[in-house]
Amino acid sequence: TQFLYFVRRLKERKDVKQIYKSFQSGSKVEMDKVTFFSFLQREQGVDVSADLEHWTNTFEKFARATRPKATPVDGGEIPLPRSA
Repeated sequence: TQFLYFVRRLKERKDVKQIYKSFQSGSKVEMDKVTFFSFLQREQGVDVSADLEHWTNTFEKFARATRPKATPVDGGEIPLPRSA
């Protein structure tokens, strides 16, 4: 357990966390697309407008991966798996 804690701490990137926190807006944990584009331009020197479709797709790909699965609208039912 101590070794795993050590490795986890070793992999932690405080420099990246600091940059990420500087781009967070308010109490939001995730970046929105505008903030992501701002990060790319200011920190990475990327001309987002040169390939806007690529960067929009990149954002959507990773933003979608972190979003929780959708829940049904009020009154909707969650289908249960069928038993075999």
